[in-house]
Amino acid sequence: MKHNHSGYRLCLLIAFFLFVIIIPLAINWAYRQPALFDCFAVDWNVEDALAFYGTILAAIATVFGVYLSILYAQENYRKDERNRIAPYLALTHIREKSKYNLFSDFGFDRRDKQQE
Repeated sequence: MKHNHSGYRLCLLIAFFLFVIIIPLAINWAYRQPALFDCFAVDWNVEDALAFYGTILAAIATVFGVYLSILYAQENYRKDERNRIAPYLALTHIREKSKYNLFSDFGFDRRDKQQE
């Protein structure tokens, strides 16, 4: 079954341009404009604001990366559990379908005792 990931790719492309190109340009433009009121005037410059934005963006990317890592580890754990249980399920299926059950008390020994 093949999944169509074109919708995710478009969303990722839009998010990339928004967070990496448009928002830093908007921050840069906003600092070049004069403050409308004195309460909006800041003591720091554009470099500090962009560094702060970069730090926030890196923190969000780190949290998202840890989330994906946890999902991948859980998926691998489920696969390992499935592979660990699968041989047991196959053996129990053989035990139930076998005419001569070697794993129980009713195997060859009981028939040999009946013939004596």
